[in-house]
Amino acid sequence: MSSKSSINNLELEKFDQLSNQWWQKDGEFKILHQINPIRLSYIVKMIKSHFQIDQSEHSNITLKILDVGCGGGLVSSGLCRDMQNISNVNITGIDALQNNINIATKYAQEQNLPIKYFKTTIEEEVVKQQYNYDVILCLEVIEHVDNVENFIYNLSNLIKPGGMIIISTINRTIKAYMLAIIMAEYCLGWIKKSTHSYNKFLRPSEIYGMFNKFNIELKELKGLTYNIIDNDWQLSNDINYSQNIIAKNIITRFAPSPTGFLHIGGARTALFNYLFAKHHKGKFLLRIEDTDQARSSNEALQAIFSGLQWLDLNWDGEVIFQSRRNNLYKEAALKLAPRVGYTIIHDNLQGNVVIQNSHLDDMVLLRNNGIATYMLAVVVDDHAMQISHIIRGDDHLTNTARQILLYQAFGWDIPNMTHIPLIYGDDGAKLSKRHGALGVQAYKDMGYLPEALSNYLLRLGWSHQNNEIISRQQAIEWFTLDGLGKSPSRIDFAKMNNLNAHYLRHMDEQILIDIICNILQKNHQISQEEKQYIITAMPSLKIRSTNLIELAELTKIYLVNSQIVFSKQAKEIIDNCDRKLIKQVICQLENLPAFDKDNIQVILKEIATNNNLKLADLMQPIRALLTGSVSSPSVFEIISIIGKENTISRLNIFDS
Repeated sequence: MSSKSSINNLELEKFDQLSNQWWQKDGEFKILHQINPIRLSYIVKMIKSHFQIDQSEHSNITLKILDVGCGGGLVSSGLCRDMQNISNVNITGIDALQNNINIATKYAQEQNLPIKYFKTTIEEEVVKQQYNYDVILCLEVIEHVDNVENFIYNLSNLIKPGGMIIISTINRTIKAYMLAIIMAEYCLGWIKKSTHSYNKFLRPSEIYGMFNKFNIELKELKGLTYNIIDNDWQLSNDINYSQNIIAKNIITRFAPSPTGFLHIGGARTALFNYLFAKHHKGKFLLRIEDTDQARSSNEALQAIFSGLQWLDLNWDGEVIFQSRRNNLYKEAALKLAPRVGYTIIHDNLQGNVVIQNSHLDDMVLLRNNGIATYMLAVVVDDHAMQISHIIRGDDHLTNTARQILLYQAFGWDIPNMTHIPLIYGDDGAKLSKRHGALGVQAYKDMGYLPEALSNYLLRLGWSHQNNEIISRQQAIEWFTLDGLGKSPSRIDFAKMNNLNAHYLRHMDEQILIDIICNILQKNHQISQEEKQYIITAMPSLKIRSTNLIELAELTKIYLVNSQIVFSKQAKEIIDNCDRKLIKQVICQLENLPAFDKDNIQVILKEIATNNNLKLADLMQPIRALLTGSVSSPSVFEIISIIGKENTISRLNIFDS
């Protein structure tokens, strides 16, 4: 989007002429003074709900609030008063008119209100304070700006992950035209004529589309209605005239149980939640569901942490442990779910899933020992953590039906649900140990790279065009729920190996060398000479390997100070080899003046020709003696790297 200012100079001139009337309750802004108490009450209520602020006590949360187009400070001042006894707030007001800022600042000083006001534009504020505010207010502003989409884009860039935006504007309807323009401007004279332009009013769908484009979810839509007989304004669900829009950033969570290690199905779920949150500039939270203390273990917990960190799935904020929140669950356990009717799960992937309530067994919310069950704890936590979207396996569908009943009983918003198909083995059966390793740690131990495993898991049930190799940054940019498939995925180890080989080949060579040396150091102290051999050989070694373990094993041929371990096939080749031929090779190499790859190749070709042999037949025993294996990089390259002395020493093993 453009950083061009959305300021409309004609609109500014209108309001500049009125700036001295902001605090005149019977002046041009009379209507704002009338509706302000109603709106402020609603705004405070929504802030408390969104940030889980308890009414009965002062919260330790400090909220950063931005009032865009603050005018003379009517909203900022009222909000500061109303919030001071509830939570710590830092309120900033910005406006493009210096006269407005002067009036707002003067009033705040007179009332001893700690509000900061600045003359600036939203575009300038984005440059200084990107992703810095918990709450953004934008009341009666967007109908006066140029390029509304660009304006909303900048609003979205000012909000913190998990924050909220509150917009108030006028709907583009006949009723709004009659009330806001004909009645308010011309009949009753509430506001100055030409204050509004009907074609700049916005429908909710238009605003929703812009928010959605910039990864902000619409949470609530409310209207203001006017009773002409009572001369009274009320908050209502009628949005034909005024609309108050609550939008919030996206928050996802991964909620494993530490009763087992992090398996690849769970890792994929974590990956999808992480990517969805980051794509929408939201939060990815981690919750440990450890209410079953008897089966939970610290070993499994640490495996979950290390697995996520290895995959670079870093969570936002502190880890939430359910075992430490039981009092919260007890407070909620008094409400029960209905047992009649049916429950509809509105799922992004599965569509509308209908489950009869009578088919659901009775829910136990608290165990005999007072500990909350999984079903209760999950719902209470997802509400308390402000989870907007839940992405998990479709084996949770029945659980979701029960949880929706609890959400409804509590009167809470139901998160956006997506249930993804499970991962199956290559034979179409449910994935189990017989299909191969299940735990993420096992794949790490087998030499897989985290980037490769992440890429592979991403493509298990999600796609973007025909792309197979997808970097983390690309994944964040491209990941949407539209790319999910409804069919179960089958694990394909050949494809996983190919992906791993790709990432191995393209990995930073120095980092790769350090990793391989660390693996080898466990059993052998690598000398500087050997490390130099490894550095020289790495380009040809890495293209012959599919994982780190294979690469480390192949690299052992350059550990000249360690004893070679011969494979069975290598021993057979050596046993059947002509000793005189090897002696001949040793002799020629000893007398070779320039010991480089080209000269070595010439000499060995001559020996093969003179003995009526194919070069490959000569290479077999030499390779076996030098490496202990029947496959390796080029023999000429190995000899040239380890040098004359080490080569001859290894060839002389033949005699022993």
